[in-house]
Amino acid sequence: MAQPLISVVMCVCNGETFLGEAVESILNQTFADFEFIIIDDGSTDKTPEILSGYARGDRRVRVFAQQNTGRSEALNRGIELANADLIARMDADDVSLPQRLGEQYEFVRRHSEVGLLGGDIQLITPDSRNLGPWFAIAHGDVEIRRELARSCQFIHPTVMMRKSVVLAAGGFRRAFSKAEDYDLFLRMAEHTQMANLEQTVLLYRIHGGQASTREIARAAQCCLAARAAAAARGRGLPDPLIGVAEVNPEVLQSIGITIEQMRQEEIELFRCRMAFLPAADPESALQMIAKFVDTCASMPGQEDAAADALLLAARMCYRRRQFARALALAARAAAKRPATAGQCIRMAVARRARQLRAAQRAGS
Repeated sequence: MAQPLISVVMCVCNGETFLGEAVESILNQTFADFEFIIIDDGSTDKTPEILSGYARGDRRVRVFAQQNTGRSEALNRGIELANADLIARMDADDVSLPQRLGEQYEFVRRHSEVGLLGGDIQLITPDSRNLGPWFAIAHGDVEIRRELARSCQFIHPTVMMRKSVVLAAGGFRRAFSKAEDYDLFLRMAEHTQMANLEQTVLLYRIHGGQASTREIARAAQCCLAARAAAAARGRGLPDPLIGVAEVNPEVLQSIGITIEQMRQEEIELFRCRMAFLPAADPESALQMIAKFVDTCASMPGQEDAAADALLLAARMCYRRRQFARALALAARAAAKRPATAGQCIRMAVARRARQLRAAQRAGS
């Protein structure tokens, strides 16, 4: 096989549920001059069998199995194995639109100064129902740089990166797991210009199994660490987190990040996830809310955040006609914030009205 123009890199660990759809979305691209490097990071489900089938059927697919090392190290291995200078990322639960690689290749071919390129996404549910577009990213280099200091401006599985820039930035850092992409993009910004295509390139699947949903506290800590390290480098200081094995609250406090800042970042990430998770995966959303409320119990002054979360859960249950559960959640919200009692009363009245209407229809 001649050297490809693009190396698509994906790592997967126990991703059998959505893996076939993800792989086929790459193999069916209108742009065909690529290799597809897949790192099987210690899967114990049917992932190896699925990948083996695709490797036998398409010579562009190169599968490498290894013991589990985590996403950062698996992706670094995939990038090292890549034969092309252009690295396109892909995740095992998403769907690349057919024109994605072609559109991104044409952009970076015309803009040699851009070493990091992403694109817009549509959100989808576990059963592929479309939830609509996600508009929370900037597109031009100046705007991206301004916003990147506050939040990640790239959807990781949409990015196309120049391998030379990734290596110059040092690759992914395992210590920043759950925000290793944000940390890498901040370091790449010191070496290259950046852009996001304004067209949709990927269907991004929202579900409860995502690490950003399951480990939101850790994601918050790693986001803060990535921003703090970037700020230090921007002032001409050494990166304070070089050599750190794991980002944790003690490490963050040692570089001046307070517990309150960690709590606030966790609340912001929770609110971000709750903007779309309830519609995509209601049961996972309810579980996440329960965990978040428990976390708020250890955060002085976060009664309002807990009450808002409980009310959101109550509304979700109410819409699902789980009236008793909804009222119980609303009552817990009222206990944390007495002003919420009015909402609880309105919910109870609405429930009673529905019961009366149902009784009237049954008797007519």
